[in-house]
Amino acid sequence: MVLGASMESKDFCWLPWLITSERDEATRTRALDFSTQIGFPIHGRAGGKAAYAALQDQSVAVRLGALKYLAKHGPLSAISEIRPLLTHADDHVKESARSTIHAIHMRSNPNKEMRQVVKGAIPLTQTLIDAVNENLARFNVVTLEMCLNHSSPVLRARGAEELQRRGNLSLPAALQLVTDDSRLVRENAFCALTDHAAAPTPTEIRRQLSSHPLFPSSVTRETANPDRAVTYYFSKQPADKLWSFVDLLDENSHLALRALSERFFATNGQIIRDALADDFEQRTREAKARRDQQSPRIPSYFTVFGEDPIETERRNLRTAALEGLADNPSDEDRSLFKRFLSSELSAVDQTIACLRGLSRAGVAADLPSVAPFLTSPSSSVKAAAARCCLELAKDLTAILKELIASKSEPILWIVVATTLKRRGRQTWEHLKPLLSDENDEIRRLACLYATSVLLRKELLSELNTCLKSGWYYYNVVTLFDRALYAPASARAHFKHEEQLHFEKLSNEATRNWPGLTL
Repeated sequence: MVLGASMESKDFCWLPWLITSERDEATRTRALDFSTQIGFPIHGRAGGKAAYAALQDQSVAVRLGALKYLAKHGPLSAISEIRPLLTHADDHVKESARSTIHAIHMRSNPNKEMRQVVKGAIPLTQTLIDAVNENLARFNVVTLEMCLNHSSPVLRARGAEELQRRGNLSLPAALQLVTDDSRLVRENAFCALTDHAAAPTPTEIRRQLSSHPLFPSSVTRETANPDRAVTYYFSKQPADKLWSFVDLLDENSHLALRALSERFFATNGQIIRDALADDFEQRTREAKARRDQQSPRIPSYFTVFGEDPIETERRNLRTAALEGLADNPSDEDRSLFKRFLSSELSAVDQTIACLRGLSRAGVAADLPSVAPFLTSPSSSVKAAAARCCLELAKDLTAILKELIASKSEPILWIVVATTLKRRGRQTWEHLKPLLSDENDEIRRLACLYATSVLLRKELLSELNTCLKSGWYYYNVVTLFDRALYAPASARAHFKHEEQLHFEKLSNEATRNWPGLTL
């Protein structure tokens, strides 16, 4: 997206000056990076053509920063400014200049430029990969089909993925791509074969995506996801066929059960409950009996070297069944959720499913059963327990105080995310003391809540209180100051930075239980 001069130049009048006049190379580079991130127009009158000046900088890092900016925001007129760098002595600058020109052209005419990239066998740098990702939806079918023949496995995978998503990956093309050296390309090809009702069995799909039959040592930077391809296969099968895959108790059975829960719970929910009630005992016995008839020595092998894979899959089926019930709970499921709560680390997903189910089917009297999981060694279980407590508690204020007092990062993430979702402001008085906590992550969570819910005058009052307290943490003042005084576009950028900062914690806190974000 190229931003015009509509953004007020006075908001960032210091950016062009830093880029062109600051003596420190790192500062000039950082100013260029910041301009790239917020899209400030330093390539025109508002920015004094600072980006073009940076192309002539003595520092290679600054020149590369300018090229990175222009690759994302530069207009066609910028190409004449970039061309002299195609003969630069530094190979990195030369390669970046070439990729930047392609990226600018691709924004203007994506199909024409992509075809030139493919026909010219142009190396796919990260700049070009970013440009492809940004323009993928604009490529027509002919262009995408050309991508399938490029030497880059990343580009072949992107093309196959987009064609399959649109339903335009033909059967002959898919059959050819399932022998591709890239597992990621093969993954999309198997999904297309499923669309054409020509896919092999889930077992064969998994085997093909786990290692290449001709090039077993071949790898790409991107790893295929066999579960995705198998799940896609199951998304097209009828209920009776899905049950036949469940009964196999192999490594794909739990995915078949998930597909049953998602697509056919209305007609198969009670069967799933009945299977869970006996913990899949009958199906497990039958699967073991079939295996013993085929290879009598296999059970003793697993006794010596590890857990029987059928028992492993029984656990996976148990978890999948509990997840299905958590999505469609009834009063009778409450006892099942409590029964399968487990403190074992090997049963994290099972316990999360139970806590998710109890949050909907449970009652306040179940809180004593949930409370022990607030101290689980698993961050994800802690977060799920906190979320369940917030749903079950009759006295919300009391449970909030208890959860905040734990000073546990995943639990506090849940408190902040939940209260933000409910648009609650009353929690601030309980979170406010955390601004002086020794834990940096906890302070930042408290700041994120404050900058999201407090009015400007309230936030200013909190900032002044911090500054008058005699001592304070610098990051608290910085985060408050940004929220109060940064221009609107920069505030959005800074908020996004905070969300990225908490990405790992967010993923842990919402594992197998989506619906909350910061």
